[in-house]
Amino acid sequence: MKPCYVALAFFLNFLHLCFGQKGLEFPEYDGKDRVHQLNMKNYKSVMKKYDVMVIYYHKPVGEDRMTRKQFEVEELALELAAQILDGLDDEDIGFGLVDSKKDRAVAKKLGLLEVDSIYIFSDDEIIEYDGALETDTLLEFLYDVIEDPVEIISNDRELKGFHNIEEDIKLMGFFKSHKSPHFIEYDDAAEEYHPFIKFFATFESKIAKKLNLKLNEVDFYEPFMTKPVTIPGKPYMEDDIINFIEQHDRPTLRKLEPHSMYEIWEDDINGQHIVAFAEESDPDGYEFLEILKEVAQENTENPDLSIIWIDPDDFPLMVPYWEKTFRIDLSSPQIGVVDVENADSVWMEMDEDEDMPTAEELDSWIEDVMIGNIDPKNGNDIDDDDVDEDEDDDIDNDDDDNAEEEEEDDDEEEGHVEIDDDDQEEEDYKTWRIPVYSAYVFGIPNVRRIDRWYIEPMLDVPFSPCMAPKGKNQIGQNQALNEDYSLGYNFNRGHLYPVLHTNTVESMLATSTLTNAAPQDPNFNQIVWLANERAVLNDLKPCSKAFVVTGVVPDTDPKKKMNGRVNVAKYYWSAYACKSNNVWIKRGFYGPDNNGNVQNVTIPKLEADLSSFYGSISTITIFP
Repeated sequence: MKPCYVALAFFLNFLHLCFGQKGLEFPEYDGKDRVHQLNMKNYKSVMKKYDVMVIYYHKPVGEDRMTRKQFEVEELALELAAQILDGLDDEDIGFGLVDSKKDRAVAKKLGLLEVDSIYIFSDDEIIEYDGALETDTLLEFLYDVIEDPVEIISNDRELKGFHNIEEDIKLMGFFKSHKSPHFIEYDDAAEEYHPFIKFFATFESKIAKKLNLKLNEVDFYEPFMTKPVTIPGKPYMEDDIINFIEQHDRPTLRKLEPHSMYEIWEDDINGQHIVAFAEESDPDGYEFLEILKEVAQENTENPDLSIIWIDPDDFPLMVPYWEKTFRIDLSSPQIGVVDVENADSVWMEMDEDEDMPTAEELDSWIEDVMIGNIDPKNGNDIDDDDVDEDEDDDIDNDDDDNAEEEEEDDDEEEGHVEIDDDDQEEEDYKTWRIPVYSAYVFGIPNVRRIDRWYIEPMLDVPFSPCMAPKGKNQIGQNQALNEDYSLGYNFNRGHLYPVLHTNTVESMLATSTLTNAAPQDPNFNQIVWLANERAVLNDLKPCSKAFVVTGVVPDTDPKKKMNGRVNVAKYYWSAYACKSNNVWIKRGFYGPDNNGNVQNVTIPKLEADLSSFYGSISTITIFP
């Protein structure tokens, strides 16, 4: 292991900034190497040592400092998980690394297919873990893996715990004993779905009586359903149980959770989802959720109905994105139908001053959706007049430090850009796959930079995480990816909003996304533009308030696109407005000029030059 493990806590808990979940408490890493580098010579002997083997199948580690640091953080997450599990008495759990290039022969032998994935070998099974490479989420998954596929309920306390599980699919069976051939078939079926679906069983007749279960009978519980469905045709063979689950594994009501976001969103019905937002901790949200459960219970036989419930409290940093995308207010419950591909949506009208809709009203609205009377493809129930004419004029950033300040004095300026681009097709911006500009409130730096780059999956797939190290299917349509930079191109990831101008951990992390960067010449990035960022820093330190806007002019030559799809930056530009002694001071910059330097210009001069650089954009106003 390398000693460079600065700010581990930031990385291990980073995605929780998006998901809003509390992580586990961890000890500090003790420095002992526990993760094995697997190769053709040692992989068999290493795997024989452990009951469970966790293998990270990763892409080759690059030579540059940034990719090495990123891999070190990923390796450290595994080392910390291995350290925590080292003391387990019942199971020996090993961790290994397989390089997709150097050790591809090992990958072939083990059946590893998807790079940057974790595979868990347990009891002759291979389980693919597709969650975040974070110590806490991986540990929680592994704890489920090492549990028996069937959990036995033997007393009232355990039965109460069973009833408290309402958000997951679960099965309960009553059998004579562990040796019963019917339990063995049930256990075999459980192994097929372990650890993704929860199987329970009891051998106690008193428990079975409370559950109204007959001997060798299995009940299937949908999420949020009070009454189970008894699987017909007992006694069952393994295939009977598996076939029933396959026909009923799409619940009528299911909760969106971080570990299941992709799977649920991809499991659409005719390209649409019915989505309900409700805060369970809020009285109105709780009331609405109970109504929603009632409607789901009445429609549980309808295979074409599946409602996704989202608790906004679980995703605090996603709320602004959802509110803007769907044009709804999530301070109160909402239900709507959403088009999977383009996020067009129609939402049920609910007056905040009125009572929650009744179950009958909600059921009627859902029926209209099901028969096509309400369809986001045929129009939205929100007037276009209520929407800003040009959303590009608004500065949008999930991080509070980048958001526009509340209005104070009439003479105060804010970071803002107005672009009159009637002749510029909006699609041009999308095909750049780099940001147009970034606007932020300047902060005197007091945090250390962390070299890891994230993407924003939600830009391509609605309901995806706001920030993640990688994405799944359809990711990359509207943004650059780390892979684009790792194909031998001699470009840096050039910040628009630089780490040098951040003063909180959250704002620093927010700058580490590829949506805040563009391909930039290394010499210009590391020497010339960096010197300008430092000069701006010194200019703005005395300011009582300062706003900065930084943008990119792309090189539109298709032959110069990185990886054939990402525009390279031709010019970087920046402008600031500094309030000092109640006077606003403004300056502009752009580069490289013909000599590779940065030009220091007035704001009007910068606006005029940018209009010329962008070509079809007639007017640019940076600080109105």
